[in-house]
This record gives sequence, C-alpha cells and structure tokens, in this order.
Amino acid sequence: MTLRGQLPINGTLFISGAGRIPELRPRFLESVGGPDARILTIPSSNDPTQSEDSMKGWPIIPEFKEVGVCELDIEDEDFLKKWNWSVHWFHQMQVPNAAVLHTADRDVANSEEFCEHIRKAEGLFFTTGTASKFVATYRGTKAHEEFIALLERGGSIGGWSGGAAIQGAWSADSEVASFIETMGFLPNTAIMTHFLVWNTQFFMPKIIEEHPECLGIGLDEKAAIVVQGDEFEVIGSSYVAIYDYNKVLLPDGKFYLLASGDRFNLSTREVIGEPKTYLKQLVNRKWSEIYDENDSNVMELMRSRSKGE
Repeated sequence: MTLRGQLPINGTLFISGAGRIPELRPRFLESVGGPDARILTIPSSNDPTQSEDSMKGWPIIPEFKEVGVCELDIEDEDFLKKWNWSVHWFHQMQVPNAAVLHTADRDVANSEEFCEHIRKAEGLFFTTGTASKFVATYRGTKAHEEFIALLERGGSIGGWSGGAAIQGAWSADSEVASFIETMGFLPNTAIMTHFLVWNTQFFMPKIIEEHPECLGIGLDEKAAIVVQGDEFEVIGSSYVAIYDYNKVLLPDGKFYLLASGDRFNLSTREVIGEPKTYLKQLVNRKWSEIYDENDSNVMELMRSRSKGE
C-alpha cells in the first residue's frame, strides 16, 4: 500500500490551525456517522505518561494497556478530572465508543494488535503535539498504512496544531533544523499551523521552493479546512493561506488568504466561486518570474486588475 493519500479523497480530512473552532468537532462527529461511531484520539507527540502538563493534549492520568489503548468511560464521575481538555468533547457530545490510542514505540505501531484498533475505527483525531516526534514513531509503519486505509474506506481523520501539520506531505518543526516529511494524507501539500499568531508564514516559502509541486497551506489558529473529494472548505473565523509556486499576488506576494466559507479545488488549484478576500491581483506566474515592483508591465497589470478590467 502506498503511504500517501490520493485525490480525490474518499473520506474526510479536518485540518485545523488550533483547537478553537466550535463547528469543527460537531462536523467531524457527523462525518463518522454520529455519536455511536468508534473514534480514536491519538496524541501527536511522545510518551504522554511522562507529562504533567494538562494543556499538551494527552491524558493527565494514563491507563494504557501494553498496546497503547485506553477505553474512555464518559459516564465515570471522575472523567473530567482524569482526562484533559483535548478529550473532554467526548463527554460533552456523549460519544460512548471513544478511546485513546498511543505509543512511542515503532515496534508497537507495527504490531497486529495495535493496528486492529485502527481497522475497527470510523474516525481518528490527532491532538496537538510535536510533529517530528509523531512522524518518528508512526511514519512508514503498519499503523501508517492503516491510517491511510481508514481514509480510503471513507473514514474521517481530524487534527489540530501538530495533529494538523502531520496530515500533508511536508511541514516545518520548531524542534528540528529544517522542514520534515510528514504523513501524506493530503498528497502534494505542505501544512503549517498557528499561521498568523506564531508567524509561521515565513517557513513555508522554503518548503515550496524546494518542492514546487506542493501546495502550501497555512492555517491560522481560528481557521480550518474540511477536505472531501478534491475540494476543501474553509471554516472558522480567521484565515487560511495558500502558497502556489505558479501563482503570484502582484507585485511579489507568494501567498494569498482565503476566508471562512471559501472553497478551493485541490486538483485545479483554483478558488471555487467568488472569494471573500480580495484576489484581483492574483496572476498565473511562477515565483521564479516575480518582477521588480518598478516593472512597468506589472504596475500596469496591477492598475487594470484594481479597476476590474
């Protein structure tokens, strides 16, 4: 099996800059068939049993079995004390068949018992964390194959922050010297999160210049994309940035922004319909062909675009 997704996507991807979008989880739950679906939350970092930080996106009181799965009892009166905010939504939305699946061991990620839990799931939700650590554990394993298989059979994969950054083919990671190859659920893309708040817009051009076949997607903390087929919809209250090596926002912009409700075709790499942002200065031109801002042809084209000609 190939270790990357293919367009059109058979299932649904929910890719969020951070976990601050109210409509994200209800839509994810709807996509997997409702609250009775089997959903696995997977921490996107290293060993959660070593952490006492309740804001890192993994359980405060781990109860994992050897294969790294912990069934969640949302009826337990101590549920909210035992589990941090990244899994509280199971309780809030009354999702009884949820579990946390975790390992920091590649041998476990390659085991039949571990993978069997993924085969039985309708949805996976990756929490915040460190993308490079997640990739070091899972990329190229049998679990990675099962993540792709779940998507191919029509399941849903969601994630935010580190759990979103891993879903493309490339990303950048503050804990490593350069960008890293990620899980490839959304093929030929590079994904960065916390786009505006963390100023990650400056990492992406280096990735795209080395991999011009990739589409760069920058997600602000209150923005996400929902991918179905070969299209995505922007949701949330902030912006998603698009980096396309073959498009320039005159005179020399390497990315442009889309707003909530905007739709994008990943195959043609075109905005669908009328965007909510101003894109009249967007032209088909390779980054290597960006002109000096004093170039008379470019300035004339900018004036004509501004007038709507």
